[in-house]
Amino acid sequence: MSRSADCRPWFEKYPHWFKQQTDILKLAGFELNNEVLARERRIQFQGCLKVDPDRQLIVEFPAAFPSAAPKIRDTPASKLLPRHHRGDTRQLCLFGFDENRWNAEKSVGDALAEAEELILQFKDGKAVTEEQPPEPITRVIQYVSEGAILVPPPISTFNGFTELKSLRGKFC
Repeated sequence: MSRSADCRPWFEKYPHWFKQQTDILKLAGFELNNEVLARERRIQFQGCLKVDPDRQLIVEFPAAFPSAAPKIRDTPASKLLPRHHRGDTRQLCLFGFDENRWNAEKSVGDALAEAEELILQFKDGKAVTEEQPPEPITRVIQYVSEGAILVPPPISTFNGFTELKSLRGKFC
């Protein structure tokens, strides 16, 4: 297999998964954003759920899909939910802390069902009590396709280690 074939995005490598996810979203009333696909080679759909037709949702598939869950966010025109909804990114927090309930066997239909349940529970604000502590804000390191991590050689096989130990701030 050539290197260029390995670097293709998931929707080009696995067209059957792309069709399956597209069919699910189209049945739910979502449309593919062809401009984002052409310009950025990312998959993004827009639409509304029946439980809150005034809330415009954006479904974005990460590069690691299906290992990572689709991200669902809304537009600033919608009222912010009191819980499980990031104010800065407008992303709905789905599948538990750090998406620990997501697995690669799930589909975007599972993400839509989770979003629907979350919106139903919190859109009117009645499910929130005064005693609930605020949710912690966590930060993650976003994957950058052009990024790199430098890993030094193992100390046991690196002949220049003793020199590095005495010379601070220098690594060759």
